[in-house]
Amino acid sequence: MAKKILSTFICSSCEHQSAQWLGKCPKCRVWNSFVNKKEENVENDGKDKKKMIPSTEIKQLGHNRIQVHIDEFDRVMGGGMVLGSLTLLGGDPGIGKSTLLTSVLGTYALKNEQKVLYVSGEETCEQVGLRINRLGLASSFLYVDHETKWQSIEANMKSLKPKLVLIDSIQTIYSQDISGHPGATAQVKEVTLSLMNFAKQVKTSIIIIGHITKDGSLAGPKLLEHMVDTVLYFEADKNSDQRILRPVKNRFGATNEIGVFEMNEKGLSPVKNPLQQFIEQSNSGIIGTCLGKLRCSEREILCEIQTLILDNNSQCPKKAAQGFELNRMNILLAVIEKYLNIKLGSYDIYMNITGPSQKNEKQIDLPIVASIMSSYRKKSIKTGLVLNGELSLSGAIKGSSLAGLNHIVNLEAHLF
Repeated sequence: MAKKILSTFICSSCEHQSAQWLGKCPKCRVWNSFVNKKEENVENDGKDKKKMIPSTEIKQLGHNRIQVHIDEFDRVMGGGMVLGSLTLLGGDPGIGKSTLLTSVLGTYALKNEQKVLYVSGEETCEQVGLRINRLGLASSFLYVDHETKWQSIEANMKSLKPKLVLIDSIQTIYSQDISGHPGATAQVKEVTLSLMNFAKQVKTSIIIIGHITKDGSLAGPKLLEHMVDTVLYFEADKNSDQRILRPVKNRFGATNEIGVFEMNEKGLSPVKNPLQQFIEQSNSGIIGTCLGKLRCSEREILCEIQTLILDNNSQCPKKAAQGFELNRMNILLAVIEKYLNIKLGSYDIYMNITGPSQKNEKQIDLPIVASIMSSYRKKSIKTGLVLNGELSLSGAIKGSSLAGLNHIVNLEAHLF
């Protein structure tokens, strides 16, 4: 069987491919970005054909899940991690990604007495060990490896045969089969593809941590999120100890579920009843604040909307929103002006949404409008009032829990 060695040059910035080395990428215009990738092309003689399987003979994966025994994590994953799955976790620096996944690995190892592997490219084994001991998860089933070369990691995984593997982080791992430094687009793509193939072949569940760019998206090629089975984001409110685990892609479960954790001296603890906890911590009764209700799968979650309205004598009033789309807020302001005859164009309006809210969730339209009304009228909303509902351009309210409230013109009678 003849073999041919093929050379392909790939731009580490945009992944543009060329048969020869180029000094400047014709697509992204970056200089000296091409790296050489050599591949063996084996001529097909018909002997390497794989058997095709009828759909009726495919094994069902519904029950082939591993329970981590952390309720909030298992909930987000759809009831546990599917064997052979590849999961990507992203989040801001210092938010607790490594702490969360150390708890996941350690708890699974202790509860199930199965081997797990923590591969750290950023910390030494001793540094990882400090975190494991702080969390009280030291176990003979939890193995730690400080390695950045993929070929060595693969050999260790084949030798250990763990059920669960953590790669911290994907930007620190490189493959010797391709040129370029760790974290380059071509390297991230190559290593992730190798991890995906390994997970599918040996039925090992793998979690990889990805760095976040300054605009809040996962670093590396967008293809990275398409390749993995599940994409999770770990979020936090800067003024709270709460952490939110949110899926944006899940091939084996729903994406409208969230997991709520609380950071404390022992690490991250699951919050079993986030609804009650947030009610106790809210600023209900203060002018300009209103509680909104979101439904995440089978449970309800609260968020708090805070609005500040100020007179502005200049010709350029400011509108700012944190935790919510500014364009959506401007639409709601236009509806208020149209149907309530309140002129808000000359005011500075600042809005902040705290808690596990979703920027594109229209069910918090009604509490946003109520918060604006409270700040404008300088009156506090009734204590304990929780609102939800979507507002249309005609002023109609959809899905409100308040009886008899179906249009914005009737809102004020229910608030104060």
